[in-house]
Amino acid sequence: MSGFEFEISEEGASEIRERLAGLETELQQRAIRAGLNSAGKPIVETMQQLVPVGTGEDAGALKQSIAKRSLSKNARGRLGLAENAVAVRIGPIKKVNGYSQAYVGSLVEHGVKPGTRKVFRRIGGTHNLKRRLAHIRAYTYHHPGQAAEPFMAPALARNETQFESRFYDGMAAYLKRKGV
Repeated sequence: MSGFEFEISEEGASEIRERLAGLETELQQRAIRAGLNSAGKPIVETMQQLVPVGTGEDAGALKQSIAKRSLSKNARGRLGLAENAVAVRIGPIKKVNGYSQAYVGSLVEHGVKPGTRKVFRRIGGTHNLKRRLAHIRAYTYHHPGQAAEPFMAPALARNETQFESRFYDGMAAYLKRKGV
């Protein structure tokens, strides 16, 4: 959503690369995924603390939708990542009451500019083209806008300094559990 990327520095990474080079590809990917999940957990928790919770029937829906999930092969392809790359998505990705909250998260994070919008609604009618056109009504309304209330970028910034160490700790813990 926001396009954040992390790169692990070369300090200490060379010895981990050497250890990973001797492992089979699937085990490497699982170890990296375990590291990403370990590093992403505090980011998810911080996002859930910072997200604004409104009032009304959908109060808390955006907060409930925040999670981390591994990207599928198709999603990695759409993003232009390598086929064997390991990636984890963090943000409003779970459906709540059957609805995705990703778009709502984007609106809250970046805000909405005020403006006039025109909406077309079909009022009853049938699927017959001539009759259907007679049942379309246009409504114009003015949206006052909404100020941005960022919660994803600040959560990432708060956890940025510990990301690398958590990544390595999570990966090492996984490899230790596997006896490597």
